[in-house]
Amino acid sequence: AVPAWRLLSQRPEVLRARADRLLGLLAAQGLQARVAAVSGQVGGGAMPLAQLPSFACILKVEEPDVFLERLRGAEVPVIGRIADGEVLLDVRCLAEEEIGQVAEAVVGTARQESRP
Repeated sequence: AVPAWRLLSQRPEVLRARADRLLGLLAAQGLQARVAAVSGQVGGGAMPLAQLPSFACILKVEEPDVFLERLRGAEVPVIGRIADGEVLLDVRCLAEEEIGQVAEAVVGTARQESRP
């Protein structure tokens, strides 16, 4: 009943499956990505420093800062983060029905990046 609790209490195997689904959609469009275990920070309320295990699709792009800025400005904005020079798309806060829209936004942004 509480959306934040539902997001925070997801099982790792559910998150892994969601990340794998996103990876499959990206790979089908020719994007190079991989899935990896990550740790995310809750960052608010009663748990500002709490870390939660999750899974993310990781993209290696030329300019991660520019890529994320364009991704945030997509028709369906996507929020990611940068770690070790790569773009991480943590799936913890994505609903299953949003995965396709996120994949479309990522593919569209990647195509913008590849234009001369």
